[in-house]
Amino acid sequence: MFAIFYSSLPIMAIMFLLSLAFSNFGVSLTAGVGLTLPALLIANSVRFWIYYPWSYPFVVFYTHVRKYPQIPILNWLAPAVFIILIMTSYFKFKYKEIL
Repeated sequence: MFAIFYSSLPIMAIMFLLSLAFSNFGVSLTAGVGLTLPALLIANSVRFWIYYPWSYPFVVFYTHVRKYPQIPILNWLAPAVFIILIMTSYFKFKYKEIL
C-alpha cells in the first residue's frame, strides 16, 4: 500500500501545480480524469509506461502479474519528479499575488 502511495507522489505534485496555475478547479479536475483513462493503456506497454506518471501506481500494483524490466527506476524517479514539481510549485506560490 505504501508503494502505491509512493508512486503516486508525482501525480499529486502535477495536480498541485495545475491548481496553482489556474484559478478554476475544472482544469485540474479535467486533467486528472483525462490523463487517468489513457494510463490503463500506457501501463500495459513495457516500453512507454516510464514516461507517463499516471501509470506508476498501476505498474506498482500489477508487478506481481506482469514483470516490468524498469521497475527499480521508480525508486528514484518518483521522488525526483515529485521534488522537482513541488519546488516549482513552491516558487510559483511564493511569488503569486493573493487577491
